[in-house]
Formats: sequence, structure tokens, C-alpha cells
Amino acid sequence: MFFKAAAASWRSRRDSLQNNNNNNNNNTTTSTNNSQSTTTNARSNSSQSVASLASASSLSLSSSSSSSSSSRISRTNSTSSIPKQQQQQSLLQKHVGSPWLFKVPTRFSNPLSQSNNNSNNAGNSKSKTTSNLKKSEAQTNLHQLSKKTVDTDDTVSCCSAADSACGVEDLIADKKIDFLSLLPYELAIQVVMHINDLATVCTIHCVSRTWYHIARDDQIWKPLYLNAWGASTVPSTLASLRKGQRRWTSLYSNRLLLERNWREGAVKARYINGHEDSVYCLQFDQQRIVSGSRDNLVRHWDCKTQRCLRTFPGHTGSVLCLQYDARYLVTGSSDTTIGVWSFETGERIATLTEHTLPVLDIRFNDTHIVSCSKDCSIKVWSLATLKLLFTLDGHQAAVNAIHLHGNVIVSASGDCHIKMWDLRTGALLRVLTGHRRGLACVQFDGKTIVSGSNDRTIRVWDAATGECTMVLEGHTDLVRTLCFDDRRIVSGSYDLTIKVWCRHTGTLLLDLKEAHASWIFSVCLDGGKIISASQDHKIVIWDFTTGVEHLQDLIY
Repeated sequence: MFFKAAAASWRSRRDSLQNNNNNNNNNTTTSTNNSQSTTTNARSNSSQSVASLASASSLSLSSSSSSSSSSRISRTNSTSSIPKQQQQQSLLQKHVGSPWLFKVPTRFSNPLSQSNNNSNNAGNSKSKTTSNLKKSEAQTNLHQLSKKTVDTDDTVSCCSAADSACGVEDLIADKKIDFLSLLPYELAIQVVMHINDLATVCTIHCVSRTWYHIARDDQIWKPLYLNAWGASTVPSTLASLRKGQRRWTSLYSNRLLLERNWREGAVKARYINGHEDSVYCLQFDQQRIVSGSRDNLVRHWDCKTQRCLRTFPGHTGSVLCLQYDARYLVTGSSDTTIGVWSFETGERIATLTEHTLPVLDIRFNDTHIVSCSKDCSIKVWSLATLKLLFTLDGHQAAVNAIHLHGNVIVSASGDCHIKMWDLRTGALLRVLTGHRRGLACVQFDGKTIVSGSNDRTIRVWDAATGECTMVLEGHTDLVRTLCFDDRRIVSGSYDLTIKVWCRHTGTLLLDLKEAHASWIFSVCLDGGKIISASQDHKIVIWDFTTGVEHLQDLIY
């Protein structure tokens, strides 16, 4: 389209100049007639010179007569007020919009312009011979240009006949300025780094070999990766990525593969068998899985080999809830006690006995332990002294789940309410209502609360305002357990399914079935897998990392 527009522009310019040429020709004819009165020989020589130069200034594009064709395509600029160089730049600015992208030739190599200029200065046989030579040479060059196969790395593609006639071919056949290749390599990298768009960087790969090597540089892919997934990477992993010598192109491609596996449901299920009864709770990281069961035991498993490495005996009832970190393992049981263990040695440090009914959920941070119970209370303990600090009363039914983030406790109860409490003072901050039946699970990340209920729905809440922003419907029975990250919400239900939802839109992404034969009590996830526990005594690892490398850098 550009070449056609350029040809049209040149035709318009040509027509405007045609009148000037006709006037010049008339003036030349008049001058020639006047000179006939001087001498017959001069008139003869002048006529021959004019005829010769007129033929040299004509280039036929059709089967029309040579005189008509010569008059139609002549582009003599001898009387034009716009210089030829300025016309070329004006044409580029009008149709391309970026004249700096092209190397504008210092002058046209169009044979017509040269011939017409010569015709205006013709007056002797020497100028006639020179004009004929230039015409022949220019036409040969133009013919070779039209047949030349152009290298896409250096020049633009060939033009139409109309473009050639208007001189556009001479303009566009010249090489473009590859500004990126002319820059020092370090500056070229800095330019591409500011693009910060995957599709554009991938397109740069296809321009030329030089651009390909620039676009493959790790300095470009590092900000692309961190901008796409840095916010969802845990701080320790992110710090390791920034400091280490990484192949960021490889990390990016592996992360894309991992996301595709999630999107397409490319998952493999692996089973862990070892508990002798229902598995109620679990937690995992990249190296280990810790689970609690109705068989009164806590088991520590190797995540890669699925072998049991250690057991934590001591409870006299079902282990209903647990949490661990590098120092401690804290468990809650149907025997109404809370166990505090050294995770490294397996030694039981303390037993907390203030609850009067089964302990249903437990959370701790660097300073506090928070527990909830079927006795409708929430208790806050000092982790340093293991002493009870205060009790939160307010729920009218069993407090089935709690979550702790910063200095805020979120509790979910069978009384259909979610309550937010201040960890330091015990003050009630907010009450969230909306579920029609009792709640079974809740999670809080500081900004968002996600809850699951016996009304078969999942609700997403804005913690700052208490507003319900989404309701997820799809389960056909009690939503017993859930967890979420920056991208997904995973829920497990008594309908024997595990569902994966989009965190931002609420769209159902995956529906995982048939791995469990009974109620699902607990689910956890990270960037590469979901692990679930069920009444059928099994732990299932849903692995989305098939074909993915560098998992230690990708999992968040």
C-alpha cells in the first residue's frame, strides 16, 4: 500500500510539473524559430539536438505514441520551486511517517531527471552524446534493479512498474538504516530492555541475525520474567534468583510450559499410602509433606520419594490440624490438646490444655499461637512462653477454621459468620455475613479472604471493606477445604472433587476427579502441584511439572 500511495503522489507531482515542461518546450520552440533567421546550419543542428534529447528524456510505460508518453512521464524540475531532495524527504514523511528509518539518497538516480536536465543545457553535439550515454546507462541500471532479488536483511522488496516509472524504486531499493546493529552492543541491550513486551521481543528474533542475538540476551529476559512472575515468587526464592547466575531465557520458557500445564490440565497423580485411617490435615514444601490422621499420628514424608521419614506420636485422639516451620511443629487434636514439637528432633516440647472440646484449627507466627475449637472459642498463646494470653469469645457455634496474617486473625464458624480480630488486643474488627449455612474453611492473605461453606459456595471478600466480591458455585456438597495463591483458588469438597478456579475472574479452570474415593478433608498448593488428603486414607500429589526444569527456581 505504501508503494502505491507513493506512486500516486509522484504522478500528482508529475502532472503539476507537466505544464511547466510544456511552457518550457514552447519557449524553447520560440527561441529556436527566432534563431532560424540567423543561419540555416545552426537551425538544423539545433533541431537535431532537441529531437535527440527529447527521445532521451522519454520512457514509455504503455503502447501509446512516444511523443505522448514522453510528455506524460517527463519530470523536469528545472523551473520547479521545490528541490528534488526536499521532495523525496516530503514523500517519505507523508507515507512512512518516520523518515529517519530510511537512508535517503543524496539524489535520484532516475534517468528521466538526468536526461531532462541535460536537455535544458543542450546546445552542441558533445552534450547530445553525453545525454545518450546517461540515458542508456540509467535504463540498464533500472532494468537490473527491477530483476534483482533483494536480500530481506538489507533492502525492501521489489516494486511495481508504476513505482519504477515514478522513481520510487530508486528510493526504496536503498538499504534501511539498522539503527540497533549500529549501536554498541550494551546500548542495544538497554534499548530492547525497555520494551518489556513478550510478543515484541519474540518478533525481534525474526528481524536479522544481529537482532536475534540481541533478543536472546539474558539481560532482556530477566526483567521480562520478574515483571511477569516476580510478584508471585516467595521472597527467599526471588532473592536467590536475583543474585544467582541464571539462564533467564530458559527460566521463562520453563515457566511458560508450567503455566500451560495448569491451563490445559496436564497433570499426573501420585499416591502416598501409609496412614491407617482418614487423613485430616497436611502441609508441604519442596522437600517434605507433613500429614495428620485419625490414626493419632503425624507423619513426615519425603516429597520426592514419598517415603515416610518420621512419625510424631503422642496424641490420644485424631490429629485434626497442624502447622510447621523450620523450628516447630504445632498440632491440634480431638483429645482437646495442642502439641508443640521440635521439628528438627521430633521431641515434644509442650502440651497446651486450655480447650474443653476438640481443637479444630491452629495457626502460629513468630510470636503467637492461635487455636480454635468446637467449644466456640479462639485462644491466643505466647510462642515464647507457651502461656495463654487471652480468649476470644463471640461466635455462637463451633469455630471450624482460622487464619492468621500479620496482626489480624480471621475466624470462620458454624454460625455462618466470618469475624476479623486484632491479634494484639483481641478487639473485634469486622463481621462478614453472606453465607447461608455454616462455614468450614477460610484463608486470608492480608487483602483478600476466601471462605467455603456448607451452602456449597465459595465466597471472595475484600478484607478492607468487608464486601463480597465474588461467589463461586460448582460444588454439589460441603466445601470442606480451600487454599489460594495470586493466580488460583483450589477447593476440596465432600462431592469427591477438587476444583481449580481463576483467582481474578472466578472462572472454573479444572475439575479433578476420581483420584479420591471419599470425602476430601484438606488441599494445599504451590506453583507446580496440588496435594490433597481424604477420608480414603490416601494422600494424592497432583503434579503439573511434567517436562519442566529448574523447579527449585519456579515454585513459589
